[in-house]
Amino acid sequence: MITSSTNQMLTYLHVRSSTLAGDERRHTSTKSQDKGKMARRRATPQHIAEQHAISATDQTAMLEVKYINSTKGKGVFALSPFEKGDFVVEYRGEIIDFKESERRRRIYHSKCLVFVFDFMWHGKKWCVDAALEDDSFGRLVNDDHVHPTSRMKRILVGGKPHLCLFAARDINRGEEITYDYGDSSWPWREKGGGGDSHDISVDNSILPCSSNPVMQEEEVSPSSLQATPHKSCTVCML
Repeated sequence: MITSSTNQMLTYLHVRSSTLAGDERRHTSTKSQDKGKMARRRATPQHIAEQHAISATDQTAMLEVKYINSTKGKGVFALSPFEKGDFVVEYRGEIIDFKESERRRRIYHSKCLVFVFDFMWHGKKWCVDAALEDDSFGRLVNDDHVHPTSRMKRILVGGKPHLCLFAARDINRGEEITYDYGDSSWPWREKGGGGDSHDISVDNSILPCSSNPVMQEEEVSPSSLQATPHKSCTVCML
């Protein structure tokens, strides 16, 4: 026989159980929100750049390659908006020393020479060789010396330099990703002239020691850059 006191006890236990379940759901929800906030705080532009540099991947959900015209060839365009300072894409290729780059320049087809991006690091000249068509986006980014949408910066990942483009301003969906190739003459700027490599000069004094796990960034001076209108090369060896 169930007494009134028994009913009251069962009601109390039911209410208590529901309260505990509700508290647990709220606690779980709060933990999920906190994790989401922490993830967003961790996902700085530098961390995103680092992850793409490590995995050697591009942001294919946010960028696309399209043919423009016979002068520029292909270009890279935004599928999603970028905020000022966001990581956009890496100029990815094989990092080689200057001696090896000189050897390759002697055997490369002339159109492939333009994909060798020179830069100074630790007082020595190094190169990012992007001559190989590997479907990476960075090698296809075009010049805009008037209103560039991005800026080139050097970051260190695992003690090695990577050349990355970060948004110079807010970039809208559909806009072309561009950066300033530097003080050189290109067909779209004026008739004649041209260069056979990218060239970058950076201040090594701010480089962290190789044991420093924090990724550092450094903006590249546009005035020291050189590039090219050619954006495709299927055969590099003469």
